[in-house]
Amino acid sequence: MRRPYALRSVASRSGARLRACLQAWKAATAATAPAGAPASGGGARPIAAALGLIRGQGGSASVEIALLAWPTMIALVGILQFVVAQYTQLLLGNALYDSAATPEAELLLGASSTYKATLCRKIRIVPSDTCRAQIIVEMMRLTDAPSVATSITGSTFDAGSANDALLLRAALPTLRVLPVIPAMTAQASVVFRR
Repeated sequence: MRRPYALRSVASRSGARLRACLQAWKAATAATAPAGAPASGGGARPIAAALGLIRGQGGSASVEIALLAWPTMIALVGILQFVVAQYTQLLLGNALYDSAATPEAELLLGASSTYKATLCRKIRIVPSDTCRAQIIVEMMRLTDAPSVATSITGSTFDAGSANDALLLRAALPTLRVLPVIPAMTAQASVVFRR
């Protein structure tokens, strides 16, 4: 009874393949070497071809790109969404600090809607109409402020009187491109004396 597989050892099979690869490599380097060049040259492509590493790969790059393109694009858009959220947070905080340093007339008069327009002109990354519709601003005397963290509702806009310490808070939802990433809101607050 004959066995279905030859009983040659792994070493003899790999040795025969190695000899065949070396002979193919010598033939490939001799064919590609310029006249007068040493016989050991030839570059990486003939070596890879001799070792059987280069096979028919037509279309394999397009498959890899198709598999990797969408996750890469989603990751890049997600990163961009976080960058926009952080930049909106930075602009909102800077706008409130500017208002605290040199209070605008509408802030001192307690006119919430006109102050929102002034504040939105300072936040350039969000379109002005969208900003005015979505921004929530509230101002109150520091003595009237809650002692625990509360959400910004926009229900209070009290300008106080002279020499009052005032708390000015604002919140603005940021741009949301990917529904996978939760909605983010830029929030800032500042305390200043009128």
